[in-house]
Amino acid sequence: MSKQMITVQTNHGTFKVPAKYVGEALAVHRPVVGFNKLSTKPRRWAITHLGSGLVAGWFDGPMRDAIQLAKCWDLTFRDELPGPDPNAKEWVRKDKWKRQLNGDEPIASPDSFEAVLADYEANS
Repeated sequence: MSKQMITVQTNHGTFKVPAKYVGEALAVHRPVVGFNKLSTKPRRWAITHLGSGLVAGWFDGPMRDAIQLAKCWDLTFRDELPGPDPNAKEWVRKDKWKRQLNGDEPIASPDSFEAVLADYEANS
């Protein structure tokens, strides 16, 4: 089985890297460090937005949890942050994404009933 390669944008240029998971809008892979070298730091993963090639965040934890997070958020990124220039600064879900990415909140789809209910109760 061959590894799927994705394109990642970094401060040092554009690089192709092997991904552990590739969804419709997000991919999980080892972070790129320096000039096209992959990090070997244990339990450190990059989650990249495929439309732009930009890292959407770094996840510290088991690979299976990084993949679970990417799967839960994949369609939300596809639908709400499409294209090569997503406007993440104005994105209404950015704080929730960061909390789950940082482990401050359990990994869950942002569109789950519990999430919708919590948002409703918080804003009522």
